Parts: sequence; structure tokens; C-alpha cells
Amino acid sequence: MAVSACQRPPKQPLELIPTGADVLAQIDVASIAARVHPDALARPLSREPLAAAVFTALAECELPPARWTRVAIGLDDDRGLALAIAGPGVGQPARWRCAAERLGTATTPGDPPHAADRVRVTVEREQYLVAEQAGGRAFGVVVGPDLVVWSDAAWVDATRALATGRTKRASPPELAKLTPRLRPHATAWALGRVPPPERTLPGAPPADGALTFVFQGKLDRGLSASLEVDFETPAQAAAAAGELRPLLGASGWLSRLGAHTDLASSGLDAVRVEAEGTKFRLDVELSDHDLAALSLPAEPAR
Repeated sequence: MAVSACQRPPKQPLELIPTGADVLAQIDVASIAARVHPDALARPLSREPLAAAVFTALAECELPPARWTRVAIGLDDDRGLALAIAGPGVGQPARWRCAAERLGTATTPGDPPHAADRVRVTVEREQYLVAEQAGGRAFGVVVGPDLVVWSDAAWVDATRALATGRTKRASPPELAKLTPRLRPHATAWALGRVPPPERTLPGAPPADGALTFVFQGKLDRGLSASLEVDFETPAQAAAAAGELRPLLGASGWLSRLGAHTDLASSGLDAVRVEAEGTKFRLDVELSDHDLAALSLPAEPAR
């Protein structure tokens, strides 16, 4: 699909996330792959049969996540979702068709494939991808040979307009205020409005009064990560810190984790929780040795 001279298609995944996103995230996959062995990243996910089938299909079709360079994710409170991926060959429709065919014939223990469960990918005008499974659909747009964006039905029009250069992404004011908190060269980050209770992860502790958050982590000679949450009142921020501190104490889960691994006591001591005003903050500093003890073997940069 031709793009007119006045239109400039996006070059980075983040440019493909619709303006309506309440949460933005970006992962520098290339930096992670340079320091963490791909097997260590895939191991936790491969224990789930469906995840293992997806990873296998992507690898067999020259789309292994370890070869992606950067990923951007957008979410909104109405369950809108967009995933933009940059990496060698990720914009080649034939590879996604290949992965869909592999998934369509994949089997998992005790769950033989049925025709209704198979994934089918169709291509329109060599740019628009549609993946269908059991009545659900995801929509992809090829931006270039090394860039693609996938979204749900709620954001298909927005991502197509961004991918073809018809519109340009703009950050909502509330999210734009959070961006200056990000440190340069973060390996991974996420920021936005705290999701409502019905959209939080199962088992996640309640965060009464939580408004916005900023997470960022850098992988370089260890891991340095922080999470900041803005609350409505100082009392709510202090309460959140008070609930978390016991988990980090001598009888908390982090100490129990250290007792079952080679995680050094210095690694346990490098987790800090504090509340100042309406802001809650959690900081983690782990060495390469600590990461290795947690089954994330760090490797020298390639």
C-alpha cells in the first residue's frame, strides 16, 4: 500500500499505540537478549502448554521473540489492546501465516485440537492481517518488513490510521506528565493510570486511592528497577508501604525465597519501600549473581 509523500509511516513501535491508551509500556528486547539467555526467559512461560505451543510456532516460522528488538504495548480501561513489534522479518505476512498453521495443528497434553480452536490468518492487500480463533479476532498491520502492530477490534481503525501515516500519535496529558520520570535508556518501562479493580491481576493486593504509576527497570551489570505509585492522599501511600514492608522482613516471602535459592542477603537488603507525601516507591537493586540465583542467568553482552 503506497504512502503519499506528505505521510510518514511510523518507524518505532511506540508510535503505533493509539492515543486512547491508559497504560503504555515498552521493552527493549535486544538489550535483554544481550544479557539474559533466551532459554532463561522462555523457561517460566514454557511450563504452560499454550505458551509453549506459541513459542514453538513462532520459532519454527522465523519469528522467535529473542530476535525481536523492541516491543510497545498499549491498554485502555475498556479492554482495548495494541501490541507493536519491531525485529528482523516480523513484518512478513507469510511468517505469521506459518505460525498460525503451526498453532492450528499444535497439540497440548489432554487437549487434542478441534477445528473451531485452530488459528487462521488471512492477508488483505499484503498489509492487513486478520487472525481468527474460536470467534475471536486480532488485527495486524504490516508497517514495513521489520515492523508490525496487532490490536483488538476496538483499536483496529486507530492502528491502521497510525500505521499508514494518516494520523500521528499524541500522548494524553495525564500520561505526558509521567514521561519525564523515566530515566534514559531504561530496558523496560510502563506507566499510566492504575487499572480499576476488575482489571488488576488475580491475587494482586488492593490499592485504594491509587491514581497513576511509573515502573522502570534497567538491565546492566545486574538489575535496577523502581515502581512509583501516586495516591490521592498521603495516608493511602503510607498504608500501601505499611502493607508491603512485612513481606520484605525476616519472615516475609522474599526471605523465604532467599532460603530456597542462592540469593545473597545483600540482594534481600537491596529492596527498599518508602512513602513520601502522596507517592509510594519501591526500589530493587540486584547483582548479576542475584539474577543467576533467581534462574535468570546473566551473560556478557554480545
